Amino acid sequence: MLGAAPPAVAAQATPRTALVYQKIYGLTVNLFSQGRVDGQFIVSLDLEAKASDSDTIRGMQPKLRDAYNRNLVSFGETLVDPRRPLDLKRLEAVLQHTTDTILGQGKATALLFSAVVAP
Repeated sequence: MLGAAPPAVAAQATPRTALVYQKIYGLTVNLFSQGRVDGQFIVSLDLEAKASDSDTIRGMQPKLRDAYNRNLVSFGETLVDPRRPLDLKRLEAVLQHTTDTILGQGKATALLFSAVVAP
């Protein structure tokens, strides 16, 4: 049979795990300075997970959105200045930590899609 992998190679091949991506867009936090709204911090992300965890993640989306919003408020208060660049590595770490806290370690990967600071 032409083109067939030898049995030893075929036995070593591992099936790829099907991944799904669930969008969580439009997380918006107001930024305050001296008691006035100084800007908005808008974040969108995708959650990458195994297809077998898709229903669980979909059911947890309200809790995830709430936790992301809480942590983004704190992040915005302490680390976001509309006149300076965002610390994207730190933001990614906050999003991943929040994901792991709600879903469990390693259940999904938070992929930052966009982060915008608007005046």
